[in-house]
Amino acid sequence: MKKTLFILFITSFFFSMDAMEEKESLDTTLRVMTYNVCTSFHTYKNRKKKHLLIDKRLDKIASLITDENPDIIAFQEIRNIGHNTLSLFSKLIENLGYSKIQLKENDSDFSLINTIAYKNNSLSFEQGYFWWMSETPDYCSKHMCMKHPKAVLMATFYPKQEKTYCKNTPLYFVNIHHHKNHFIRMRTNQVLVEKIRELTKIDKGFVVIAGDMSTYSYQNYGEKELSILKENGYFDASKYLKTFDGIKVSGTFIGYSNDFHKCPKNKFGDHLDHVFVKNQLPDKQTYETKCHVNDKKYTHLDLIPAETETDLLQGPDGEDIRDEFPSDHLPVIVDITIKKHAITSKNN
Repeated sequence: MKKTLFILFITSFFFSMDAMEEKESLDTTLRVMTYNVCTSFHTYKNRKKKHLLIDKRLDKIASLITDENPDIIAFQEIRNIGHNTLSLFSKLIENLGYSKIQLKENDSDFSLINTIAYKNNSLSFEQGYFWWMSETPDYCSKHMCMKHPKAVLMATFYPKQEKTYCKNTPLYFVNIHHHKNHFIRMRTNQVLVEKIRELTKIDKGFVVIAGDMSTYSYQNYGEKELSILKENGYFDASKYLKTFDGIKVSGTFIGYSNDFHKCPKNKFGDHLDHVFVKNQLPDKQTYETKCHVNDKKYTHLDLIPAETETDLLQGPDGEDIRDEFPSDHLPVIVDITIKKHAITSKNN
């Protein structure tokens, strides 16, 4: 009798462990990053600022990506400026284990190239889409596209995690780098919402919009522009900014010493870079998000203790160290956990 009970107990124990393992494996985890890597013309043409060229910063950018290890990245300001910049950047991405989807936005040699990079072992690429930031998204209108047309790039992915209920649920990832004109941004955000709705209506899933939204505070339009996304069910997962160590920061724009847009002394500039998310299947899944920015310079300066935003921008003698960052933008990193059968979403 005791032997029978013991066997029943062992069987029950292993059954419970299997059930726990299965439950734990249902969640899908995803780390996304948006990063404007800065390839400005005025830096390229400034002989005194050659150390700020992206060619000189690629090692730092590589260290940052390795550090954060995102599953998918929305890059802004990729262009073939300087000596073999594009091929060097492509090699860097490939060496770090990423594939990329790219869209050259115009015929110019210095055209911006909308770029999404993703880890081959995390995500399976299904399909790509693009549309113009225009009154007519299928082609460039003269009014909104002007001399330098800009495009939105979207891609469909599926998680490669073996044990996850989301394995057959699409992830729609959108990369955008907004115009600096308020009225174009307003119209573009409306088109953005409409195009995503149109392209995902048959096979709903989870949507991530990442990029540089160009929400400069001096224009006082940021909230109005972003409200278009919020009113259509998108949550700003990057609303509250802090470093991995918990230091609160006021924005994502660092501003190199030669940037046209100047930042307040001892503070970061405007909150330009955002990650928005939308769960299109609220009856089947819920989600949690956690956000941080990477404030590292990848030099000896990272050894200096920091407790405030000002500390992050000053050297040991109080000198300004903005030019030491890998780019003139802080990358925004959001960890997303998608869960089955939860009732509410928790975000921080």
